[in-house]
Amino acid sequence: MKIVSKVAAGASLAAVMVWSAPTPAQVWPYPGQVAGPAAPLDLPLDPATQPKFVNAMPQTVDFIPDQTTYPGWDYYEIAAAPVTGTAAFQSAGAPAGTQWLGLVDPVSGAKLYTPLWGYGQVNMGGGPLAGAATYPSLDFLATKGRPVKVKWVNNLPDQHLFCPDPMNFNWPCAIDRTLMGTKAGTGVGPYGGSQQPDNAMVVHFHGGEIPPESDGFAELWFGNAHTAAAYSPGGVAQPIDPPQSLAAGGTPLTMTRPVGNSMLYNYPMVNEASTLWFHDHALGKTRLDVAAGPAGFFTIIDPANEPANLPSGPYDQNIVIQDRAFNAPQPGSNLATINFPNGLNQTQIAPLPGQAPLTPGGNAGVHPQWVPEYFGDHSIVNGMAWPFMNVEPRKYRFHLLDGSNARCWALALSNGQTFIQVGTDQGYLAAPVPVAKLTLCPGERADVVIDFTKQKVGSTIVMTNNAPAPYPKGVSPTAKDVGKVMAFKVVALKAPDTSVVPATLVPVAPLAVAGAATREMVLNEVLDAMTLYPLRVQIDGKPFEGGITETPKKGATEVWKLINTTGDMHPIHLHLVKFQIVSRQKFDLNKYSKATGFAVPGNATFTKLPIAPYLIGQVAPPPANEAGWKDVVQTFPGEVTTIVANWDGKWNTTMADPDPLAGGAPAFLPVTSGLYVWHCHIVDHEDNEMMRPVMLQ
Repeated sequence: MKIVSKVAAGASLAAVMVWSAPTPAQVWPYPGQVAGPAAPLDLPLDPATQPKFVNAMPQTVDFIPDQTTYPGWDYYEIAAAPVTGTAAFQSAGAPAGTQWLGLVDPVSGAKLYTPLWGYGQVNMGGGPLAGAATYPSLDFLATKGRPVKVKWVNNLPDQHLFCPDPMNFNWPCAIDRTLMGTKAGTGVGPYGGSQQPDNAMVVHFHGGEIPPESDGFAELWFGNAHTAAAYSPGGVAQPIDPPQSLAAGGTPLTMTRPVGNSMLYNYPMVNEASTLWFHDHALGKTRLDVAAGPAGFFTIIDPANEPANLPSGPYDQNIVIQDRAFNAPQPGSNLATINFPNGLNQTQIAPLPGQAPLTPGGNAGVHPQWVPEYFGDHSIVNGMAWPFMNVEPRKYRFHLLDGSNARCWALALSNGQTFIQVGTDQGYLAAPVPVAKLTLCPGERADVVIDFTKQKVGSTIVMTNNAPAPYPKGVSPTAKDVGKVMAFKVVALKAPDTSVVPATLVPVAPLAVAGAATREMVLNEVLDAMTLYPLRVQIDGKPFEGGITETPKKGATEVWKLINTTGDMHPIHLHLVKFQIVSRQKFDLNKYSKATGFAVPGNATFTKLPIAPYLIGQVAPPPANEAGWKDVVQTFPGEVTTIVANWDGKWNTTMADPDPLAGGAPAFLPVTSGLYVWHCHIVDHEDNEMMRPVMLQ
């Protein structure tokens, strides 16, 4: 699929929103599908039947850099593939393509294994795990100032984990072929849809200040060796055409899909010391690929600017928190498959009009498989359900990541003590901040210290969660499901604790707001008038391909006001830049909705108006633990969230690259123009239009 602007610059929003819902006959079955054998009925795995705090939390290790192939660079070859059973993740002897997540058969107590995808290292002898692909993936450890080169390889199967028989409409397939990038178009074939193969992937280095050709742009996907012919016919690389409608001049950077199943990315490593991460970003199915497993940490250190004596070594751990739901095993099986719409294998008792028996619900006559948010009922931490970690009575540092599709986590400790937050998404805070309840939403990270010094040996502290889903006004978790996350079990001290949490960390210079260009953007949902179920989730009422409106100039500082007219919190992520939160302020949602139409059920025609006349209440600065550098911000219903960013990638073209991406180009193309995106990091929303392009000029 080529990205082609559908609306010229300056066209009305009403013109953008001309849209007609497909009839049920158009979307089910999809063109080319046939009636094959029916799928067996699965039943959900009850989280109450699963053990909690009896299995150790896996502790990931770092990929090994090759520092000789490209002098001056750290080079890696990393392949996406089905996971490999490995002792490091307590999965030695697991069936091929599966990993043990701590799940057991509710009747027999035998281990249940889960089919998953992950990333594994290909070069350097396969790295520390001899090439095993794992969930979560191993971590990159990079140093500011030393660039990184990664060859990303697609070794995934021909069929998606959640769509094993794409041509059989009697078998569950989680890929919704009504969405951008995955539309069935002329039909469904053995490798999936006609717009991209079902196994297509593209890796986004989340939070990295990266050249556009290495950012993981959602259209720059590539398949495995078998599906390569679909996007590089005759072995000829195919360019993608970014949206051409620019509000103010500029020439888009032309990007070309690779020939074959790999692509080489260059990362300048100009970021400050920070906890970043990487995950798939393929257009229209990011939510599926995130749920399938591939993701990991990308940590950057800066030896010249690190606070001294924070906990380190084994007392410094990366922790990713996710939620998943599972199917109970079929008779005679030892598999607990991920329960994902609509890889559910669960038939509806009473399908709604327009639904087939395997559609997950809502407005399935429009989007048969898509649901607004995927929420699981099992807490998965570093690839283990409700694990424990042995801790000594001393200080520990944890880099926490919310890697969920849609769930926010409001974390607390059962003994009432606080987290000491020392960093945010993009680096250190200016000073430590005690936090009794730490709320993380998808894509966010927090760098915290927990001091176990006063805890008695033999005691257990549980990390709890009470964030409703959807956040902040949905269903509250319980102790039987994701109300509990993991446990810390206190063991004897092995060595004296010499670590400290300094009173000051790294200064955070505020960006100047006065005089900066200001943009106002509306976060909106298009709701079905009868069911009030979302049909799509958008920004400014525009689809992803609706022409570019955000065109910051290189080096410019811009203020963005994010106006949330929906009922949910949206974690908004900007590619390329880090930013600071300026403020939050409530507005009169009812009046604004009536005047603009943005939140009126059934309405798909909007009139964007300035927000100032509708503001109410006081302007609230960010809480202390958000007063640092961010790349994801929580935007709450009925509020205007204001952020400020400087649009400059900060790299140059002085470093010679012995293997440039194309045609003798320098290592990093100068940041004079380039295509990026910004989007909601509830990836279910991102896949259904809540993503917009940014053209840096």
